[in-house]
Amino acid sequence: MSQFMLVVVTLAVLLFTFTLWLVRRCRARRAERRQLQRTARLKAEEQHLDTQAAAIRSRLTELRRSEAGQDIAEYAVMLAVILVIAVSTVRLLGSKSNGVFSNVASQIVPEREVQ
Repeated sequence: MSQFMLVVVTLAVLLFTFTLWLVRRCRARRAERRQLQRTARLKAEEQHLDTQAAAIRSRLTELRRSEAGQDIAEYAVMLAVILVIAVSTVRLLGSKSNGVFSNVASQIVPEREVQ
């Protein structure tokens, strides 16, 4: 009977050892699969970002070569120059024109009162 118990205990230990080895192997394979999935996902994201970066680069190159935006900038500069000239002219002639308008207004107002 003791030999039978020894065999049973030995088989139990072997079975337990085999079970532990199998569990560890399954966990290792699962970890490898997860790592492969992460790697594949990261590669896909990297390719997507590369595609987006290439699209942005091509769009920027297209905008740089495009002359449509230059027209708008030229019009804005011309408008700014015209506004500066107009404002400076009004400021320079403003005091002189005020006197002229005052004289004209004083000559017009008495004629209305007379009528």
